[in-house]
Parts: sequence; C-alpha cells; structure tokens
Amino acid sequence: PSALPADIRAHLQAENAWCDAWLADTKPLQEALLAEMRGRIKEDDSSVPMADGPFAYASRYLEGAQHPRLVRTPRAGGEETVLLDADEMAKGRSYFQLGGNALTQGELFIETGDFLQEVVNDLDAFFADVLSYTGITYYSPGVVLVVQGTSASSACGPAQSGFWGFYCPPDQTLYLEDVLLSGLIDQGLDFAAAFVIAHEWSHHVQTVLGFERTTRPETWNQVHSIELELMADCFSGAWARDAYERGRIEISDVDEAMNFTVQRLGDPTYIDEYDPQAHGTADQRVTAFTNGFEEGFSGCNIKI
Repeated sequence: PSALPADIRAHLQAENAWCDAWLADTKPLQEALLAEMRGRIKEDDSSVPMADGPFAYASRYLEGAQHPRLVRTPRAGGEETVLLDADEMAKGRSYFQLGGNALTQGELFIETGDFLQEVVNDLDAFFADVLSYTGITYYSPGVVLVVQGTSASSACGPAQSGFWGFYCPPDQTLYLEDVLLSGLIDQGLDFAAAFVIAHEWSHHVQTVLGFERTTRPETWNQVHSIELELMADCFSGAWARDAYERGRIEISDVDEAMNFTVQRLGDPTYIDEYDPQAHGTADQRVTAFTNGFEEGFSGCNIKI
C-alpha cells in the first residue's frame, strides 16, 4: 500500500530483488509448474446450487476471474440474477477480500444488502465528491465483511469473532463483522449499522488526509486516539446530513444511531481520556456526530 513507510518498502523491494536473482535460473521451471497447475484447475468453476425458498443460490467463477460471482435462479425457472460480482467490487482497490456470505430471511446475500452495498457506495461517492474540491486525491478503501465462524487477516492483526469493526491504515481496508451488522438490521436499526460503517470509512478519509494516531502529538497531523475517533464520528455526521438532505434517511434514523451510541459505544468511566485506544464517552461521541450533522466539516474543526 502507498502508506507503507519508505524504509520498510525499500527493505521488502531489496528482499524481492535478491530472491529474483537467486532463483533466476529456475524461471523456466517455475513457468512450467505454473502452467501445469493452472491446467489442472477448472477456471470457470461453479458451486452446486443451494435451494432456499423460491430460489437456488450458487457461486461462480468466470475464466480469468480472481473473485466469485454470487448468483441466484428462480427454482420455478427464469433468468439468473447476479447478486454480487466480487471482481467488479475489487476494481480500483489495492486490496480486496470477500469474507463470506450468508442468506437473510429476505432471500438476499447480506453482503450485497442491497443495504451494505448501498451504504458503501454512498459513502464512497460522498467523500470522493467532498475531496474533489481540494488538492487531495481520494481513493477508495478495501472492504472485508467477516461472517460468523470465519476470520480475516489484516496488516493490523486478525479480524476474529467479536471485533465489531475496524479500519487498518497499513492495508487501507475496513474490516466489518457480519454478526453485528446483520443483528442491528434484524432489530430494525439499519442506520445504526450504517453509522458503524461510516465511522470506519471516516478513518480511511483521515488516512487520505494524512492524520495519524499517536500518544505524543508533535506535528499538525498527529492526534490523540480520542481526537481521531471523535473526528470520525463528526465526519459520519456530515455524511448523514448530506444523506438526509438527499432524502435517503430521516431524522428518526439519526436518533436511532445516537441511541445506539449512548447504549453501546461510549467508553467506560474508567478509561482515561488520553488512553491509546480511547474513543470518547457516549456524550462526547453524540456531540461529535451532532456537530458534523449540524455544521458539516467545520463542526469537526477541519476545513475541507
């Protein structure tokens, strides 16, 4: 990733160059082995259709594709529908991994949501538009949804059961836990789930802007954890305001997300304000979101 420190990048490149030189005489053998292995793999493979309700679901790889398509076909006959094209989702991203998929009662893959995909697309379009008026180049983060019983590897450590969600600056990817998001959606708390995604997406925007988390700030872009977290809440509020003005959400959705924050997201009283992982109390987080919703980015103490 572009955020990799220069000294680490140089070390890795030197290691790769040494390895290439050492194994140079085996290049023909490597190519022959690769050709043989690829010849034994069915590149346009498909899973056995799984019947569920009125549809049969399957995953399918197209020849030359790196990621699957998730599809469904009416059991009574009819055209196949592509629910998720992972190759399309991966375009333009430096890293992409599809964590898994699970059916909801509504006969949809929760990864496409039509919910999760809409939220991701909306956030991406919003921040791309906001930064287009600056001299800063915006780029989309990767998104990995981890379903129950699985895990994903990140440059920040494993994303395992109970992690909820985090953004990893080194690989510029959001890791989201399906159990949390689908649980909120099942409770009718769709925008609370959207707020979780927006908060992590805002951390990516902070990385694009050059902000860094530290315990000892020395330059303008180095901030304490609590400052970074509250700024992300504020950015989420600015996005929510834009979504509200476009008619995508209602004020009741905002109240829903704030109630969720008060009940489940605030730091306990024993967490010091400048703890390396401090996120802010429930009241501080609600205030930060509200500032963004009411004042836009100016309420986040940043000029964009």
